[in-house]
Amino acid sequence: MSKTSHAVMVAALVVWGALPAAAQSRISPVNNAPVDRHIDVPAVSTLNQPPNQVNGLFADSACGLCPSGQQSIADNFVINSAGGSFRVEQLVTWGGYFPAPGTPNVTDTFTIRIHNNAAPLPGPTIAFSVVGIPASSRVMTGVVLFGVQEWMFTFDLAAPPTLPNGTYWIEIFNSTAANPNEDFFWETGNLDATHGIVNGAFATATPGVTWNVNTGFDQAIQINGTDQPVELQGFSIE
Repeated sequence: MSKTSHAVMVAALVVWGALPAAAQSRISPVNNAPVDRHIDVPAVSTLNQPPNQVNGLFADSACGLCPSGQQSIADNFVINSAGGSFRVEQLVTWGGYFPAPGTPNVTDTFTIRIHNNAAPLPGPTIAFSVVGIPASSRVMTGVVLFGVQEWMFTFDLAAPPTLPNGTYWIEIFNSTAANPNEDFFWETGNLDATHGIVNGAFATATPGVTWNVNTGFDQAIQINGTDQPVELQGFSIE
């Protein structure tokens, strides 16, 4: 069997049990048709991939429905700022909690890491990693997918990293260890044709170390911030 990422199921809600260790855990075994959902783009956004309700990939260090018990997801993007670099100040993602009917953790504990590029997979983590934080805001959108509520998560970064123009990966996973009845999934999104790159990556450990190509999946995410002049290139360590 070729490598794919692992998930929750839409119709029958049957969990894949006898999958290879490197299989991806995802929500739907058969992708739904893409959904064109418009979201407002802020003044400066270096990546804009709105959620499409097609699928969701588990991104959880305590994933009960993943064969390995955990899974991390990463997506790649391009910074091409006129100034030569971009300060990442805010992240917006979409996802949910499965199979519980929309009941989240009391407090989320997300890990966010930015990696250099080692195409077609993430490379080493650069000088930015935030471990065990809740989202700055977490709101239900009113959309129901896979039988559970869709949530929008906004992260306002306290120490924004400034990244020179180039290709990067962003890795995100949550922990639902405090609530074993649910697993967190990161929803898939519509590819940003300018700053997005087709396909992503998944790992069967958290944080991800040995990565696999996630063919056909791009994640729902906005990366917002400020264009920076060349002389301000560099990294802020969180």
